[in-house]
Amino acid sequence: MITAAEPKILRLTHSMMACFQACPRKCLLRYGCRLRRDRESMPLAWGKAFHAGLDAMKRGETNPADAALAAWDESRIEVEDNLTQRTGLYVMAQMYAWRYGSDAIAYDASEYEFSILFKRMAGVTLAGKIDGTATLPDGRKAIVEHKTCGVDLGSDSDYWQRLRIDSQINMYYLAAQRAGTNAATVLYDVTRKPTIRIKQTETPDDYAKRLSEDVQANPDKYFVRREITRLAGDMDEFVEQLAQVVKMYRLCARWKQWPQNTSSCVGMFGRCEFFDLCTTGAIPEPGGAPDGYRIAEKLHEELLL
Repeated sequence: MITAAEPKILRLTHSMMACFQACPRKCLLRYGCRLRRDRESMPLAWGKAFHAGLDAMKRGETNPADAALAAWDESRIEVEDNLTQRTGLYVMAQMYAWRYGSDAIAYDASEYEFSILFKRMAGVTLAGKIDGTATLPDGRKAIVEHKTCGVDLGSDSDYWQRLRIDSQINMYYLAAQRAGTNAATVLYDVTRKPTIRIKQTETPDDYAKRLSEDVQANPDKYFVRREITRLAGDMDEFVEQLAQVVKMYRLCARWKQWPQNTSSCVGMFGRCEFFDLCTTGAIPEPGGAPDGYRIAEKLHEELLL
């Protein structure tokens, strides 16, 4: 049986909460055993590299695409179409600067980490990293969240409707309230990944030119910003839901039972990172990592603190 001790202080991020809700067994392996894949998934690596380019842009660097490529080349990933992905990443970072380089948003902070006590329940700390906080042209304060995706961003897309109840936005609002930033809204800044692929007869330069032309001809297909707000009642409901998640997590830890949710084994981004372990019945040795995995140095690798 795979087990993990219940921590005295539960440090809960949105990623950990979402992981537990998707599959308690996955949460045990990822956060209890701290197992991570040796290689990152392509969507995750692409998104992290693109974020690196945006951070460079906030720092005033003239070509954020260079920072995006540097982050991509440092990522732990192997893909067959690396050249296509790399070229697409470079072009989209350039086009983001073309689209928003002269906007009037003043960034107050970038990659802002928070750690707050969850007052609803003892022994729980909420932690995370907000992409940025900013002052909008009309003077309002906003939380800024950057996302990359591969789906349609039209006004009637399910992508936007789901954000009305998105728990990550709720947690960030809660953190902003506790920090006293008086954020009036969340500016959701979404970039769609390239929808056209390189042709067999094209060179990378040819593909880059064609992609750039497509983005410039259809900017609203690739770049969309929307404000997402929350009411006091929304936040009250989120706090109660979060308390229920914590109770369920503690029950799993106390009874050393972490059920599998087999509906989460295969999803939009392919197989779960622990699919092979679960389907073969492999049991990780305490403190050891099976082939293809590593032990994370800390529980939440995305956080510095």
